[in-house]
Amino acid sequence: MTRVLNALRKEPVSGDTRSIVVFLHGYGANGADLLGLADPLGEHLPDTLFIAPDAPEHCAGSPMGYQWFPIPWIDGSSEEESRRGMLSAVDDLNAFLDAVMVDEDVLPEQVVLFGFSQGTMMSLHVAPRRDDPVAGVVAFSGRLLEPDLLEDEVTSRMPILLVHGDQDDAGDQSVGGNGGSGVVILRYLANTPPSANAGPDADAFAGVQTSLDGSGSSDAENNITTYAWAQTGGTAVTLSDASAVAPSFTPGQPSSGTSDTLTFTLTVTDAFGRVRSDSVQITLNAMPELSASKTASIFSEDGTDCAALAATPPAEPATPVAVPGACIQYTIEVQNTGPVAATAVELTDTLPAQLDYVTAGLAGWQAGSLAVAGNTLTLTGGEVGAGQTASITIRARVR
Repeated sequence: MTRVLNALRKEPVSGDTRSIVVFLHGYGANGADLLGLADPLGEHLPDTLFIAPDAPEHCAGSPMGYQWFPIPWIDGSSEEESRRGMLSAVDDLNAFLDAVMVDEDVLPEQVVLFGFSQGTMMSLHVAPRRDDPVAGVVAFSGRLLEPDLLEDEVTSRMPILLVHGDQDDAGDQSVGGNGGSGVVILRYLANTPPSANAGPDADAFAGVQTSLDGSGSSDAENNITTYAWAQTGGTAVTLSDASAVAPSFTPGQPSSGTSDTLTFTLTVTDAFGRVRSDSVQITLNAMPELSASKTASIFSEDGTDCAALAATPPAEPATPVAVPGACIQYTIEVQNTGPVAATAVELTDTLPAQLDYVTAGLAGWQAGSLAVAGNTLTLTGGEVGAGQTASITIRARVR
């Protein structure tokens, strides 16, 4: 059950409440300690109601004042007692703020928290964890409570003015450093984390250059400082530049089978060290690997059986001569050493001018058709199975 906070108030100069400033005093003080600021501020904020609650507990270190929670190095309390008191005070303050907004008929965006010292600690702890952001926080001479939890617990963001004297060494309130309240506030409240976008899933093909695309990543403050790509699965590839927005790679064949899923993770970091990641899957498809060779021989010196592709070559001299009328045979072999069939193969060959085309045939092709126009032969729609060799045999006669 929450405790009711007693509060002093200074009515708006105009008599019309359109905004509220809630003063939260420091350790050992009371609401009246800050309410005096309402007079000079009210001249510039005539429609503002100023409210200054007393903290919920009498202060052991200052019996005439109040505390939001115990401070071990001042009053000898334990760390457990201090945190328990802080959590209770958080509930009390939230209930107080809710009631004030209902009673005065204002919205959260019409409310500013103005804290000093321990009141700053309460302001910086409560405001980011409320469902709806207040208009802002003015925080003097305080620090964040439990800064390590803020990233996971923040639910709303608002403008924050953090002020601290350079001669005040009470706690770690610095704007600089690696964990000062100013750095943490900028990182998690004033700063919006980046959004990583590794691009849509896509296909890639062995031997064909492929690009990743992180250009969809964004940051509300436009302060992404680094991109970092890493391959997390699948057949290993080498990225052209792992720190580029859109690196490329040329994959080999899948490590096994005819396809593989390559997984890449993009991590983006902003200027305040906030990090976000996204992943993309690239389906690597195997490709045929074709090579072709062409050989020529004299099938028969006198032209015998030149048109009969199935005929056995006749007996010839040890060194036959391509005399007029001789039959010349060309053999074109196409070998597919890839793990998938080669389809839609096209091949064109033109015979020397001194030859007359006689016949031609296909062997080992799973599909394909051969067309002849004069001395030019064209294969279209050819298909060679994975690990297979197909050939074209051409016969021509010497003029």
